[in-house]
Order: sequence, then structure tokens, then C-alpha cells
Amino acid sequence: MFPDNAAIYLAGIEDHDYREEKFSFWNDVYGYKFQTIKNIARKEPLVDRVESNAVVTQQHPVLTIDLYKCKLEDLDFKSRFVLRAIRDDYMHAFIGYFVTRFTECHGPPVQIHTSPYHPTTHWKQTVFYLEDTVVVQKGEKIEGNISVKRNPKNKRDLEIDIDYSFTGERSDSQDKLHFKMY
Repeated sequence: MFPDNAAIYLAGIEDHDYREEKFSFWNDVYGYKFQTIKNIARKEPLVDRVESNAVVTQQHPVLTIDLYKCKLEDLDFKSRFVLRAIRDDYMHAFIGYFVTRFTECHGPPVQIHTSPYHPTTHWKQTVFYLEDTVVVQKGEKIEGNISVKRNPKNKRDLEIDIDYSFTGERSDSQDKLHFKMY
């Protein structure tokens, strides 16, 4: 009764209000500026519930894995992605989420979704905030690469790199983002 396959997806979201709340706080803490803490906070992904109306791009699978056949080294991966905007909006972050499938069990197949389009689970979604706001128009593409690997000192920690580029009608952006998930 274990899941036999899983997929990890990436998408883009609009999240101005929460991003401002999370990072602007460090600009004035009882009269002190904590830019160093703000920079550290930007490198740690946020695990939280993302509402489906915040999603501004199509989803893209970045890892699909057969859980019966995978090896430990398969869990460190690199993947290319293309996210197409589904409406005109701002993009402030990438989100990651997963789907697991129980297709080899007796009875009808079962799926567990952690997507914003499905009921909330305790896994929620993982938010990776951008340094810049990207202004997207419907149909425009954000392209990039994601790399996920276990930290060599603590195998439960993850090192996540997201490199992306975007050239749109209203904005251009590219960045190499590094995140640590503890």
C-alpha cells in the first residue's frame, strides 16, 4: 500500500502582500535595520498554503519518479522548466508541490495531491521567493533550470538552485537563486 510513483511540479505565483510582510519586517526592527537577516530569510523557502487564485503560470513537472525502482542518487536531480503565464499579472515566487500515486494497489488508483488546486494537506506547498517582481502577460514564458540535492553534511537538508530568465513585453528578468531547506 505504498505509493508507486510521484511527481514534483513547479509553477509561478503572485504573492506581493505576504512577500512584503515577510521581508519588509527586517527593514525596521525597533529602529534597527537587519539587512543581513533579511538576506538569510530570502534563502530559506517557505512551506505554506498557497491559494489557487495566486497561481499565474501553468505547472511544469520537474521530477517524475518510479518509487519501486528509484535509487538514492535519483533523488538529487536537475531539470529544465518552461512556465507559461495563464493571465496578465505579477510573479513574485515559484512554488513546488508533489503528487503521489497508488496505482499498483487493489481497487481503484488513489492519488495524493499537494497542488493549490486540491484540498489542503499538511504538506502544503513550498514557496521560493524571487529577488525581483516579474511582470508577465498571458502566454509569455519563464524558462529555467532547477537543481535539487541533499546537503552533504545533513542528508535531510536540501540545497535548491533555480536559474531562470524571462523576456516579456513589460519586463525582463533573470536570476540565479540559491535556497537551503532545513
